[in-house]
Amino acid sequence: MKPHSMGEEVQRLRKELEEMDDRCQQAAKAGLDLVHQNVELQGRLEEQRVDMTNALEALEQDKYSLQKEVELKGRMLESLQSDYDYVKSQQSQQLQRQLDHLERNHRLVLNELNNTVVRLQSELEESQLSERQLSHKLEVQTDVLKSKVEEIRALNEQTQVSKSSEVMEGEIRRMELENAK
Repeated sequence: MKPHSMGEEVQRLRKELEEMDDRCQQAAKAGLDLVHQNVELQGRLEEQRVDMTNALEALEQDKYSLQKEVELKGRMLESLQSDYDYVKSQQSQQLQRQLDHLERNHRLVLNELNNTVVRLQSELEESQLSERQLSHKLEVQTDVLKSKVEEIRALNEQTQVSKSSEVMEGEIRRMELENAK
């Protein structure tokens, strides 16, 4: 190797060393930036993990609260359903008793009305029979009365005829007596 070339070689190596040093510094700086970014990302990741953990805990708490609320509302619904069924049963029984009572009253009233109709029908039939009997009796008495009136009229006529003949006989006798005097 030549002496001149050695100086060039050293310069070249120095230059390479500087370039390498620059690259190393850049790589170190880039590594440091990556470390900072990594630390920052880990910080964000830790924050997000804490946020997620808090959110999960809040959701678990909400879930627990909702489950308790659902259980409570389920018991309330069962209680209300039981109350509803009881009231419905009571009302059904009361309604059935009222219907039975109304049916009994209806039958009693109907029986009373039927008895009244039968009694009134019987009274009507008796009245009609009595009316027919009285009408027949009236016809018989009317016939008897007409017959008696005819008899009386006939007797009246006979009486007047006989009175007239007696009066005439009496007149004749009086005249005869007067003549005889």
